[in-house]
Amino acid sequence: MAKKSKKISVSVDKLVYAGIALLALVALCLIFAPAVTLDYALLTGTYKGTEVVFGLEDSFAFSFMNLLTYLLLLGGVVMYALKLAGAKSKLFDLLGAGLLIAAGVLFFFVLTFIVPANTLTETVLKNGENHLLAGPIVSGILCLLGGACGLCYALLGRK
Repeated sequence: MAKKSKKISVSVDKLVYAGIALLALVALCLIFAPAVTLDYALLTGTYKGTEVVFGLEDSFAFSFMNLLTYLLLLGGVVMYALKLAGAKSKLFDLLGAGLLIAAGVLFFFVLTFIVPANTLTETVLKNGENHLLAGPIVSGILCLLGGACGLCYALLGRK
C-alpha cells in the first residue's frame, strides 16, 4: 500500500502577513544598533537607539518622539500578528500599513528628536557634525517596505 502524503497548505495571505511582520520585527530589533554619531570639539561618540530613546545619564534625556516611533512600529507588528491569528477585518490591514509607514517616516527624524540633557550636548547638536547611522536608516526602509507591501496587498489583494 502506498502512503498518502500530507499536503501542507499555506495561504498567500499568511505568507504576506508573516513577511510583513518579519520585516517589522527586524526593524524593531535594530533599536540596539548604532543610531547616531555626534562629532564636535568636546564631545564625540556613537550612540545606540536605546540610548537615544531612553536617555543617557550625561548626554541625553528621555525622548518621547523617538519612543513614539518604536511604539508605532510595535503597533504595526501587533496588527499583522492579529491578521496572522485570523482577524478578518480589512481595517487591520490598513491600520497596520499606516502604522508602519508612519514609523518608517519618523525613523529618519531620530536625530532631530534627540533631547539634550545639558548645554554641551545642545551645543554639539546645533553646531557639530551629526550623522544618522545604519540602525534608523535600515529600520525606516524596512518599515516603509513592509507598510507599502501591506497597503498594496490590502487594496489590490484578493478578498
